[in-house]
Amino acid sequence: MATILNLIIISVLIFGLVVMIHELGHFVCAKKAGIQVNEFSIGMGPALFTTVRGGTRYSVRALPIGGYVSMEGEDEELEEPETGDALKELDPVEEQPKGLPFPQVKVWKRIIVVAAGAVMNLILGFLVLLLLLAFGDPGASKTVGFVEEGSPVQAAGLQVGDEILAVNGHHCFVMNDVLYELQRTPDQSADLTVKRNGEVIQLDNVGFELVENGDSVTMNIGFKVYALEKNVKTVVIQAFNYTLFYAQLVFRSLSDLVVGRVSVNELSGPVGIVSAIGQAASMGVAEVLSMLALLTVNLGVFNLLPVPALDGGKLVFLALEGIFRRPVPKKFEILVNAAGFKVYALEKNVKTVVIQAFNYTLFYAQLVFRSLSDLVVGRVSVNELSGPVGIVSAIGQAASMGVAEVLSMLALLTVNLGVFNLLPVPALDGGKLVFLALEGIFRRPVPKKFEILVNAAGMCFLFGLMIFATFNDIVRLF
Repeated sequence: MATILNLIIISVLIFGLVVMIHELGHFVCAKKAGIQVNEFSIGMGPALFTTVRGGTRYSVRALPIGGYVSMEGEDEELEEPETGDALKELDPVEEQPKGLPFPQVKVWKRIIVVAAGAVMNLILGFLVLLLLLAFGDPGASKTVGFVEEGSPVQAAGLQVGDEILAVNGHHCFVMNDVLYELQRTPDQSADLTVKRNGEVIQLDNVGFELVENGDSVTMNIGFKVYALEKNVKTVVIQAFNYTLFYAQLVFRSLSDLVVGRVSVNELSGPVGIVSAIGQAASMGVAEVLSMLALLTVNLGVFNLLPVPALDGGKLVFLALEGIFRRPVPKKFEILVNAAGFKVYALEKNVKTVVIQAFNYTLFYAQLVFRSLSDLVVGRVSVNELSGPVGIVSAIGQAASMGVAEVLSMLALLTVNLGVFNLLPVPALDGGKLVFLALEGIFRRPVPKKFEILVNAAGMCFLFGLMIFATFNDIVRLF
């Protein structure tokens, strides 16, 4: 229990620090650029702490899974400005905006604001690595200090004093980079680019030996490298090179996915990251800090990719605005940001409320048929069915979130029950309606014994289904 608690605390601290630094970059540059910042939040969900200073709300929220900086006019044409009502609740004295809306600031300033989050992540990674190397081992160089006699690398021409520059055409920043590239080599042979006496030399098809050690197989690279001398210059250069190595991993991983070297099934999400953090924590503080550096650098680089809904996607739109001297049409931007899109808010009036209520009723009703379809085609497993215990659990979760969630759950349950009861299944109202329809068509009732038999079979099926679903609920609880 204590180990799990420690893992949760360490993971929250790491995620929180990485996100806070990222959002702090946006925040500081937005303030310096004169942009009105409505809210600076660490975490998502309900606010645990909130205050207003200088026209900006500062919040700490319950779920440590992200954060955000809300700037006035950032999503212009999509939503109403939130400055007034949002801030009045807290401090009427501080409710007035202190800056300009995001679109009214010069393009180059907005580009700096958007890029600042990722840049701060890279700086944090560099500083953490600097700390690690300053108080630890600066690591190995890329200069060969020993070549194994009779090894394939010796036969390929590798010599003592050679500095390894690249493996398979990929520039290597540190020795770990070299090892990483060698591990990615599928046939135990790689092309090495080395520097020898100031001259760049290409060594093709350098082979490596596989060594069996019990159940495991390791690669014998056939050479060793010199250790680095520890001094200020070396530490700074190594920290910088490791930052570039971690940054480059993002592009190499994407490349591996595209060419099929690794499967999408090997992708890791938050759970996988937490597991990796747990492994690092079991190995000591240095490994945790190394994991922090890797995560923050990876997040920074990933956010700069020219992908819609990421900072890199926003930078593309801002660059286009700077080139063509006018902003990209907001509707086009919405379409491109389909993975993380936003839509227009509805105007609140009687007609809109009635139509939305009707549409939500149809949506809830349609969920019954979609769920049955998913079960039939195998998109979801029968093990995911929930019964009375699951429903009570869901109601409990809704109750913890407020009256609105309870009423929404009530609407969902009552509409689902109504539609489910109309399904043409024996023992349900839909089954009875089928018998009545047959009576109307053939002008005589269905034989009562047959109706009782069919309804009994339907009742047994529904009762068995309820027991099975309840069993699933209980298994999930324990």
